[in-house]
Formats: sequence, C-alpha cells, structure tokens
Amino acid sequence: MGCTPRSGSPAASSIRRVIVGLLLASLALALGPRRSRAESAGGDEAAFVALRRQVIVSDTLIAPLDDFPSSQVMLAVLRRLARKAISEQHGFWRVHFVAFVQPAPETDEVRAVMTDVTDPARRRQIKVFEAQAQPGAREVTVNDLVLTEDMGFERDHRYELAVIPGGDGPPSGKTDVLARGMVTLR
Repeated sequence: MGCTPRSGSPAASSIRRVIVGLLLASLALALGPRRSRAESAGGDEAAFVALRRQVIVSDTLIAPLDDFPSSQVMLAVLRRLARKAISEQHGFWRVHFVAFVQPAPETDEVRAVMTDVTDPARRRQIKVFEAQAQPGAREVTVNDLVLTEDMGFERDHRYELAVIPGGDGPPSGKTDVLARGMVTLR
C-alpha cells in the first residue's frame, strides 16, 4: 500500500504534466543556443508581436521567461503548456499564467481581473488579484494562483482573465486592458 497515484487518476495526470513541462524546459535549456533571450532583441520582438496582449494560461508551473535560451524555444514551450481548461485538484484550481502586456505597465503592480463569461449577456466579475510587475516590462508571469468555490468560482464555467494596470483603490469604470485570455474550470 504505497502512496503512488494510480495511472488513470487525476493526481497521476497532473504529475505527468508537471514532469513533461519540466523535461521540456530542461531540454530547451540544455540543447538551445547559449545566448540568453535578453541578448536577442530581434527574436524577442517577434515573440512579443506573436503574443501581444494575450494571456497564456497553464496548469503547470511556468519557468521565468529569461531562463529560456531563445524566444523560439520560449514560444514552443508556452504553446505546449497552454491550456483552455484547468481541472480541479483536491478542491481547488491551480492556475499559472504569462501575460504579454501592451502598453507596458508604468508601476510595479498589475491586477488580474477574473470575470465569469459563461453567459455573455450576464458577465460577472468574480475576483481581482494583485500581482507584481517590473515597470516597463512587457511580460508578467504569475505562478500558483489558487481559485476555489468559496471565492465564487464554479466548475464548468468560462472565465476571462484580464490584466489591467495596478493602482490605488478598486478598479472602476472603463479600464485599459493590457492583456486578455480565457480559461474554463473543469
């Protein structure tokens, strides 16, 4: 009677995804060119244009984007990790995301606004999360965002994840959206 998850269980599936993500990132780092992504501005511009104003959502931890050896490798790994739906594990949903923001935030804080868009006629803002950002950075990475039913999230509902500028007070009125993505909670 060991603690090993059965091969068909959700826990085993989750473990496999984490292992595959780590292996892909390790392989990319080991086999990729030795120039850092920060040193290849032309490739970064192409990658940013491809993902501008998008939020890539995953159920697997996302490595720091500067750790990838090139923008092409980063794009390939992010496409592999991207999920349209996140499955509930142990009573909650664990979400990781990268937002490619435009314009770049001027402050060191952004907000991730989660809105239920299951019924487009009745959009409901569920929760606003604050996240740290580098002023002027075009990419914002957030790992380990935990969502629960107690927060107002529901299984089989579709959510818009909008990244907006941070600031004092609650978001109000029409706010500029820096990046946007969708995810369904299963």
